Amino acid sequence: MRKFVCSIPRVVLGIKKARLKIGLALLAAVAIFAPQGRAAIVINEVYPGGGSAAAGTTYMRDFVELFNTGATPVSLDGFKLQYASATGAFTNAVFSFGPGSIIGANDSLLIVTGNAGTAGATLAGTPTDGTNGTISGASLSATNGAVRLIDGSSTVIDLVGYGTAVNFEGTAAPSPAAGNQQSLARNDITHADSGVNSADFTAGTPTPNPGTTSTAVAAPVPEPTSVCLLGLAAVLGVSRRRRRA
Repeated sequence: MRKFVCSIPRVVLGIKKARLKIGLALLAAVAIFAPQGRAAIVINEVYPGGGSAAAGTTYMRDFVELFNTGATPVSLDGFKLQYASATGAFTNAVFSFGPGSIIGANDSLLIVTGNAGTAGATLAGTPTDGTNGTISGASLSATNGAVRLIDGSSTVIDLVGYGTAVNFEGTAAPSPAAGNQQSLARNDITHADSGVNSADFTAGTPTPNPGTTSTAVAAPVPEPTSVCLLGLAAVLGVSRRRRRA
């Protein structure tokens, strides 16, 4: 009987040690893979010349192309793609990613944005063709501005400033040539990010790529505060009536 009683703590201790090892292994995996997965995502190309009526405009809308340089897919749930004017702050959300948003390993994700112009070609990536990307009303400046990608905790994943923008990494990338025909794209075929926009980006012919294993799902729009307050007031009113009764 004593042997039986004494064996129980040993079994329990063994289980606790096993759980501890598993927990430490999971923490190590998170510490290793999570930061690398996020850091692997870069802004790969920016076309800010859409929304124009000028002849020669390449595309009807602006676009921002993301690229995952990592070997594993990364969830973009809670991420935001933001825009700032040349001297402004990042107050405009070009796109807010919701549950189900993912960028595949070594794959692109195209976000089409801005108001549609009357000149230029239609971009693959808009909701009309059922592929990646979503349109919002945030139009990019064709000459001077900045875009950045942040995660759910507002950590900046990547930032690209161009022209005379005050927000950039290192020094700003060049301004696309007038005529709405150029985008800013990374120079390196490996999508390398040196942390200096002027060194990493060159203005040239746009090459948008929607990707094949990536999906952008818009984040749900929160209910207006007034509706929430009315609901709360109704609940409080019912509660008070019950107490009086």
